[in-house]
Amino acid sequence: MELIYSVKQMFCTEDPKSCLSAYGADKYHIPAYQRGYKWKSDKTGAVQVLLDDLLENYKKDPNKEYFLQYITLKSIDRHLEVIDGQQRLTTLSILLSVAAQFLEEENLASDKLTYATRDSFFSNVIYQKAKLQSLLKQNSWKEFVSKDPAFDSQDVWHIREAAICVNKFFTKVLKKEKINPKEFLDYLLQHVKIIVNSVESHVSSETVFKNLNSNKVALTEVELIKGWFITKVGRNKVPNGANSFVEMMELRARLGRQWDEITAWTNKEDVSDFYFGSEGYGMHQFLTLVAMSLGLELKKKDKTNGLFNHFVSQDINEAYNQLQFIFRLLKDWYANNNLYHLIGFANFAKNNKIKRLDLLHELIQKESKSQLMNWLNDIKNKLINVDLDQLRYPENNDEIQTVLLYLNLFMGNTNSEFIRAEDPTDTRFNFLKFSKEQWTLEHIFPQRPFGKNQNGVEELDEVIEILGGREHLESELEESLYKEERSIDDIDLIHNALASTDELNSIGNICLLSKEDNASNGCMFFKAKRQNMLKRLQKGSFVPRHTFDVFSKMIDGIAGSDISTWKKSDINLHQNWIQTKITP
Repeated sequence: MELIYSVKQMFCTEDPKSCLSAYGADKYHIPAYQRGYKWKSDKTGAVQVLLDDLLENYKKDPNKEYFLQYITLKSIDRHLEVIDGQQRLTTLSILLSVAAQFLEEENLASDKLTYATRDSFFSNVIYQKAKLQSLLKQNSWKEFVSKDPAFDSQDVWHIREAAICVNKFFTKVLKKEKINPKEFLDYLLQHVKIIVNSVESHVSSETVFKNLNSNKVALTEVELIKGWFITKVGRNKVPNGANSFVEMMELRARLGRQWDEITAWTNKEDVSDFYFGSEGYGMHQFLTLVAMSLGLELKKKDKTNGLFNHFVSQDINEAYNQLQFIFRLLKDWYANNNLYHLIGFANFAKNNKIKRLDLLHELIQKESKSQLMNWLNDIKNKLINVDLDQLRYPENNDEIQTVLLYLNLFMGNTNSEFIRAEDPTDTRFNFLKFSKEQWTLEHIFPQRPFGKNQNGVEELDEVIEILGGREHLESELEESLYKEERSIDDIDLIHNALASTDELNSIGNICLLSKEDNASNGCMFFKAKRQNMLKRLQKGSFVPRHTFDVFSKMIDGIAGSDISTWKKSDINLHQNWIQTKITP
């Protein structure tokens, strides 16, 4: 059984190798859950685009294969249910019917397509030569439906417009291009190909339909490439002989299982997010990476199915070997803790401007694991090569986040990136959590400790200490601080004074927390935040190792100081400690 069929093989039932014959079916059926025919026929409509693409490829090389998007079918009794691709099949049926009428030939598509909701229009008009001629001669839609009001519907209108568009193509466009209509039809029948994706009979058609349409573009190209690989590799690797068909089907089944294994792994949420981020469907991104290794330049603007067309232009065996090679590489890197953390750091560091696919493409070209490690370590060192004294929130947020991420990945002699209540021995950084929980920068000493409506604060001495001590306060600021009832202007004055200090927005006063944990801290002081962190841990929150050590005061030089406060000296000692950790 083939997976790739020519247009002729899609509709012919006399050929035992045709699609319908292979499944023991007589016709295709469009079920009721499908939407009506919606392809437009104006200059930018899908019908006209299809005809223009066919003409363009015919003029380039009438003997070269041209692939349409794949279709998904399910065998039921004596028909094939069309789960995905009914717009293309309907358009092809119209095209073949109009061409047969124009060339006065037998209509290969006649009675091969039935509809649960609009079957009578095809059987009574499109597939009837005289009725089709009459339809094409009608001057207006109003005149057409006046003769049969039952056909007055939107999808019938689109079908009629498509038929008129195709008729114009055969009667005027081909004549203008000096192309023989019979030769063009032969090209359409023999060299235009469709990849068929078959669904098992026990699988719900409606479920497959919904899944396919939830991520249309990426899934379409992935299925096209899958069908091309399985068909071509299976055909090329099996010699002709008595058992060649059986061997080919066994090989294709094995290739299908291998493909499904790759798809399942690359689409895993943690793997896809780690390697490709939010850039799209994992398997599609993986195939793009493989195509890049085979010479695809992503900067070029490809037409529809550009990725698929790139694979078609490659040597099939070389392309499949490369696909398997890169899959094994990515799995090996993901399982290796050192490589996992180095690649993850490069991918998730906000000040790294290298796109993920470009980074992976560069890694694939390394000849040894030592070269790979050296290159990744160079990237790591470049990303943390910053002047800590110059970093300020919020101007340098990307650089600050990168340094703090580095601390949680590589600090000290441990790889304990996360401390969590249920498993304190977990040593593998959870990049998916880091991504999904939108980790943000948290001020250890609060930016706005008084809040908008808070007139008193228990930790007033801590605020004054950060401001440099009472002896350094200006009189207006001192007066606002010691008021029993502060106005909004008083609070703004205090907060502006805090913001102007070097320490408050320096990296020594910042750590990483999830967005939710950060919000739960509010404008609390160090002691209250520390207690809140312990409560969050008990509830199962993930707290980064470095953040945990900060609020536990386990940082070298700070350990042993007052565990209930966070002073200016703590900020400076913390920044000095960070400097020692990022200095090679």
